[in-house]
Amino acid sequence: MKKITLLILMIAVYANGLAQEGIKKGYFGISLGPSIHTGGNIRFVNANPGIIPGSNDPKVGPGSVGFNFSFVDAGYTFDRNWGIAAKLQGGFFTNKADRKVLKSNYGAILLGPMYSYEIHDDLIIDFKAKGGRFFNVLDYTDEFANGSRISEFDFGLELGATARYHLSAHSSWFNSIDFQNQFRASGNISRINIATGIAFRF
Repeated sequence: MKKITLLILMIAVYANGLAQEGIKKGYFGISLGPSIHTGGNIRFVNANPGIIPGSNDPKVGPGSVGFNFSFVDAGYTFDRNWGIAAKLQGGFFTNKADRKVLKSNYGAILLGPMYSYEIHDDLIIDFKAKGGRFFNVLDYTDEFANGSRISEFDFGLELGATARYHLSAHSSWFNSIDFQNQFRASGNISRINIATGIAFRF
């Protein structure tokens, strides 16, 4: 965690230095917002081996609302329109039922192409398609306060768009909406993330 924090700080300082130059072709920011689960139900089926989860057990289902936070939300254009986008993101959902608690934590490291369209000098829309490594960790606590955990690492995709409004020559306010799908053998996990954030321009 310390190495990741140091890397983020180094990139931020580097991006801020580049922001002093005249041409701004990229951005580096952080963002946060709600996360809406759109896939099938997520249950902790291994909480009691051999026992099928009951209808009253906690689950993360369609419409469940959680939280997402991007430690890195960045993009860079090589020409007027085409470029590359990257994201380092985390998030979670929580559900409680009958004194049982289920926490679904997720994260992703994503990279992919970006197409930028300039509405006017201070407003740009970025269309992005990214793929990469996803993880999902389920933490389960039963009515007797016994805890269990399982982890999964899978490939996933994200499709979305970002509207960037330039507040100054060095910073932007941006708003994003993204659809994510994590491919699993036991059933895909999908969600819609809505986020707002601040970025350095460079």
